[in-house]
Amino acid sequence: MSDWVPVAVEDEMWREVYDDVPVLMGYADVMLPAASFSDKDVPQNEGCVLVDFKTGVPKKNYMSHEKGGVQLDLAYYALLFELKYNIVAVGAYYPKTDTLVTSGLKQEREQFIEDTSRSIAEADEDNIDDYPIEEQPLCAWDEGEGNRCAFYDQCDSTWAVPLDNKEKTVEYIRKGLSNEEIADKLGTTKQAVGYWTRKKKWHRYK
Repeated sequence: MSDWVPVAVEDEMWREVYDDVPVLMGYADVMLPAASFSDKDVPQNEGCVLVDFKTGVPKKNYMSHEKGGVQLDLAYYALLFELKYNIVAVGAYYPKTDTLVTSGLKQEREQFIEDTSRSIAEADEDNIDDYPIEEQPLCAWDEGEGNRCAFYDQCDSTWAVPLDNKEKTVEYIRKGLSNEEIADKLGTTKQAVGYWTRKKKWHRYK
């Protein structure tokens, strides 16, 4: 039975990972014994698997560590907790679709975290160019203040602009404008237009 009992649930960690980078912190949703997995990405019975619970559904576009996806999240948590637990693999669980995505530990992901952490630590607080914005669904994922980043109103992100101007967006779609043309008229990005067009099924107006 011990192979099926979680090693830890909702654990929190603060750790000074790099000498010249601020202390990192994060939460692990659950640590499960590796012995409870039957998966090619968990090739051993010793140690544990760090699992993060995710909203929505798994999408390959949002998984890679280079894109700031779920694989980056998992690598970050694994790095935080590696001294406390014998982590041999990581996983993301999507309750909405009952999907579990697992992966082994990757050195290139940890290197990416180190490089990113150093670039943040070395950023000039007086130079806004040192803080680039990468707009994405985490900026805003639906209507209402509770469905967007807590810092959205203080940020230059325009991700929610098509949603906040949906009548105009639909009007431009009906006129046959491309996502890029709509984005230019609304003052946002074509990625944001495409995201909300698909999510809200506004493409039916084409």
